[in-house]
Amino acid sequence: MTVADARMVDVAPPPIRVLELLTSTAVGGGPKHVYDLATRLPRAHFTPLVAGPRDGSYFDQFLRAEIPTTELALNRLRPRTLSKLIALIRTQRADLVHSHGKGAGRAGPAARVRGA
Repeated sequence: MTVADARMVDVAPPPIRVLELLTSTAVGGGPKHVYDLATRLPRAHFTPLVAGPRDGSYFDQFLRAEIPTTELALNRLRPRTLSKLIALIRTQRADLVHSHGKGAGRAGPAARVRGA
């Protein structure tokens, strides 16, 4: 195979790692939306990740669906929570952060400002 032939080989890009931030995992619209989205994204193109408090039944549903889920209290923005979120974004190599709810909606942009 020549170098030119090698360039023409179709190589699929790695899946986009999407971190979904939730202020609650209790039954409601936000957690249901994230669950539906995370379980229906084509895994060949996306790797869903979830972070939120363990305050409802959706937390365990994410785990049962084999979606990497991290307990993180995003319902209140505190310096320690922000530090944990930045570390999570970096260790999980999230390409995209999608936030849901007032606390998570503030945490995502704040983590970006802090260099995540």
